[in-house]
Amino acid sequence: MKKTIQLSAMAAMLFAASASVSCNSSDSKNGTATGKTGSGDTYDLKFNLKPGTTYSYDMDVKQNVEAAGTSSTNNLYSKYTFNVKEAAEGNSKMEVIYDLMRMEMKSMGNTVKMSSEDQTTESQGFRDMVNKPFSMTVSPEGKVVSIDGWENINKSGVMKSEDLKQSMETSLNIFPNKAVKVGDTWKKDAAMSMQMFKMNISSTYTLTEVKGNVATISMDSEIKMGQDNNTETNGMKMEMKGTQKGKMEVELSTGMTLSGNITQDIKGEMQAQGQKMPMSIKSEIKITGKQK
Repeated sequence: MKKTIQLSAMAAMLFAASASVSCNSSDSKNGTATGKTGSGDTYDLKFNLKPGTTYSYDMDVKQNVEAAGTSSTNNLYSKYTFNVKEAAEGNSKMEVIYDLMRMEMKSMGNTVKMSSEDQTTESQGFRDMVNKPFSMTVSPEGKVVSIDGWENINKSGVMKSEDLKQSMETSLNIFPNKAVKVGDTWKKDAAMSMQMFKMNISSTYTLTEVKGNVATISMDSEIKMGQDNNTETNGMKMEMKGTQKGKMEVELSTGMTLSGNITQDIKGEMQAQGQKMPMSIKSEIKITGKQK
């Protein structure tokens, strides 16, 4: 049962990671914001960040997990900061800092709490990650060019630099390859990994509305998850799939996210000790951001 809960928690964290970074999408308008919707104006969606600016974000994730006949709830909260350091040849170099991380898991009458503010042994991993900056360089289109300094922070190795790069790019590299109008849609495929787990995401984005300096983008995704190369983790295998839907508001002049609300509905099965067990994860994710 302990292995089942561990695997469930890891899967839940991976799904939350995909959603959280998905809200960190970026858009900027080609021209002056008009406040009109459906007027025929076109928008060139890309990063347009200025050195010296700072953005803070809060992410709140609420999950219900059903696994092997056991119900559990997970609440994850994180606060992080983007400091724009450089903007050269179109690329933006940002310093990323996790300011606060909390997680509460309730299952079978037991409650496990972890927080970067606590001095417990269980919270050590969170304490090791906060207030320690690493750098990320992103192209105007959202491609993650490089991540530096993460390996020195995440000493546990749960998510390596390449895994984090994939996760970030899953969300940031969402732009269409041409200017779009309100009502236009475009598709993006992405993949991300955590240890031996691999997730493939196929998304359709729609520019649904533009008012003033704010663009609203809707997202409709199909998610598939399993072990990389059909391997086992702690003697268990997992195959899951589902949907991810939501919308986000982004600042046209910079491309940074102002708010995001996403729901996930994932179902599948685990195989452990020769037995197949159904599993489902339902998540509600809310992200808010602002310039400091």
